[in-house]
Amino acid sequence: MYCGIGFGKNLRLKLGINGNPFPIKFQLHPLPLHKHNRMAFISLGEEYSFFRYKKLTFITYLQAGLGYNFYSILDDREEIIHTGREWVAPLEIGLHTAYALNPWLSAKVGSGWRFVFPDREHDLSGYYLKLGLGIDTEYVWKWYQQKRENCKKQTFSK
Repeated sequence: MYCGIGFGKNLRLKLGINGNPFPIKFQLHPLPLHKHNRMAFISLGEEYSFFRYKKLTFITYLQAGLGYNFYSILDDREEIIHTGREWVAPLEIGLHTAYALNPWLSAKVGSGWRFVFPDREHDLSGYYLKLGLGIDTEYVWKWYQQKRENCKKQTFSK
């Protein structure tokens, strides 16, 4: 989830709260152990709309964050041996697409690559997929103010 500030129609800066909804799992070779990871981090990013065609917009995406990787180490019987957390600093680069459903709501989909630092967390680096909805809060606010003004005018004109 994120919110941001737009500069014109193309550039947006945003602050977000991020995480992966499903654990990232991998085996700890050569041991018969598995590590389940779940990241949570805050981020600062930019989106730049570089191409528009009717209701479709293509967007470059860059985001850097800081947070934690919450992990569990499990044995072959899926019993937890150890849990912990580690600092992580993810960097995401990608290409997203938005489709305008109406003047204030858009459906978004995107993918790209996430680099996770420090290097000990290289298993957390990899591709990402994002799905979401975008709300043009400026449009919604102006619509609300206009409706409010119309209600006031109707009340005073009676």
